[in-house]
Amino acid sequence: MSKTITTFDECFSKAFAEGLSDIKFFVRKGENLTVEELKAEAVAFQCAINNGQAVQVASVD
Repeated sequence: MSKTITTFDECFSKAFAEGLSDIKFFVRKGENLTVEELKAEAVAFQCAINNGQAVQVASVD
């Protein structure tokens, strides 16, 4: 069963309530995103994590 998150606040408010103190988003140089587009990407990525559609990598080297 997939979990659907509809808003940025809904997506991250629980994590902040549970102690998350910081979150960072990296945007490629020269890429022009609005705040709303960035939020939508962050929510989509978090949904993928929550639904088991992402895997943690050991290293990026």
